[in-house]
Amino acid sequence: MRRISSVLMALMLAAALIFSAAACGDGGTAPANGGTDEPAISSEENISPLLTGMSRAVSGDSYKKINGTKYKLSTYSCEEIGIAEAEDYPKLSEALKSISSERISEAKAINKLFKQRAAEYIDSGADDYGETHFSYYLRNRIARSDEICFSFLECIQSYSGGPHPNSYTVSHNINPKTGKEYKLSDVFDDLDALIQKTSAYIFEKYGEDSGLYFDSENTADLKSAINAGLKKSFFKKITGMNELGEEVRYYSPSWVLTGQGVSLIFDPYAVGPYALGSVRVDFTYSELEGIINDRFVYEAETYVVPALLDDGKTAYDYDRDGQYDELEIVTDFISSESDNLMIIGELTVKKGDMSITRDCGAYSIMPYIVHMSDGSDYLYISCENFYESYIMIFNITGDFLEYIGRQGGSLAFGSITNPSAVHIADRLNVLSTYSGAKLYKLLNNGKFATEDSYYEVRDFDKHLVSSADIGMPLYTGDASEDNLKEYHSFPAGTEFEIIHTDGKTFADLRDVKSGLTGRFYVTMAEGARPSKEGQYFKETGEAVKDVFEELYFAD
Repeated sequence: MRRISSVLMALMLAAALIFSAAACGDGGTAPANGGTDEPAISSEENISPLLTGMSRAVSGDSYKKINGTKYKLSTYSCEEIGIAEAEDYPKLSEALKSISSERISEAKAINKLFKQRAAEYIDSGADDYGETHFSYYLRNRIARSDEICFSFLECIQSYSGGPHPNSYTVSHNINPKTGKEYKLSDVFDDLDALIQKTSAYIFEKYGEDSGLYFDSENTADLKSAINAGLKKSFFKKITGMNELGEEVRYYSPSWVLTGQGVSLIFDPYAVGPYALGSVRVDFTYSELEGIINDRFVYEAETYVVPALLDDGKTAYDYDRDGQYDELEIVTDFISSESDNLMIIGELTVKKGDMSITRDCGAYSIMPYIVHMSDGSDYLYISCENFYESYIMIFNITGDFLEYIGRQGGSLAFGSITNPSAVHIADRLNVLSTYSGAKLYKLLNNGKFATEDSYYEVRDFDKHLVSSADIGMPLYTGDASEDNLKEYHSFPAGTEFEIIHTDGKTFADLRDVKSGLTGRFYVTMAEGARPSKEGQYFKETGEAVKDVFEELYFAD
């Protein structure tokens, strides 16, 4: 019986958007096709227009007090999946909303069950409980996002006791125009050839460790097994039970289309013992010639290749010979004295016989490779910790390897899928604590560029209620200073939502009832923390805590 599961850490934490462009010449002379500050993508360049995939985490925890000590019982974190171009692709948007709704309901129900189980476990007198708690995580990995196919993996991991977590993946390959899932027979013209090719790959790479994969009584003779019945459940619908005791069905292996080819993912135990973990088989479109239907072969000038599994290796054809090469990311975890958790001390990128090591400091990373319109390639590693978020940038074009620098902030949509629309978020503290995002595009030199002057406020659904009359200048249209109009008086009791800010001196507040928007100017006390005690209404000098009924600062 199988259990549902994945790995997820998606916190919207951020620091100042300060980009360090200090290049390090670890890999030699920069390639001729890199270094331009032209955009990496334009709508005219892509035969298949790209979509901006989005992921947003919905999380919850449960606790119990024992002898005055607070213990975590269970936790869940489940990512919603969506696209920014919902109006252009309504069928796809509807399909993704349906998947997200089902997963979130399931995650909440699982967490409720885990809470009960954990409480019973503690109440039974178990003296080795400590920090152990039950968990359910789901993280979406978007593999391809264009008007031909929106492909992503649901990577799920759960722990409800026992020696190790249970994990598996569910794949989705959706036609954006119809919202319907593609079948393997839609994508591949010769399934028998695909199975044969996959089996040969597994035999060559894993040898006798892959004995569970082949349908042969004599697993010592694996080569003959390739020409025999092959895997009993290859692309067969598996029936199992989830944590709620409900019957679930899914296909093994999972499969997704990517920017360079097709990836097949076998869950633990599908190919070999648990110690072998998940097994990924990657084929480029060149290797699948004659097997895959030509209409699914990627034709975009610019595309993104994500890391589909947490194995530290990303398959990527960086020398353009039609076969995948391994780009390896090695992490050296150390204990953080201040946070009481493990963080990555040093991060090393390995490419062939070249390598670059840099200090990291993150507890979670997510790598993406972006192929630019001028033929150059860059590796972006999204890093998260509790105090700042940032993106490490490496030039990996051809036989070259170079560390470019950092872009501050976190990925507001949880991923990079469309290089012309990368939303980067920061933690902001004007009038309250919330997340604000700017729209960036990638340049062919690997750096980020934005034309946004102000942050759009995200993930802050509380309203600020004024406790006194407030006079503010109004504006229409965009948020520029030139667009500010005459003063307007908003009476006490007005409910406002924050819509955008420069992150330092003002926040634009929209009256929820009238729709009018005023600019509320703020001054900070010298050396003060960004809290209600340290912020003042610039127009009157009043402390902001006296202007609004309640503010919501993280500190």
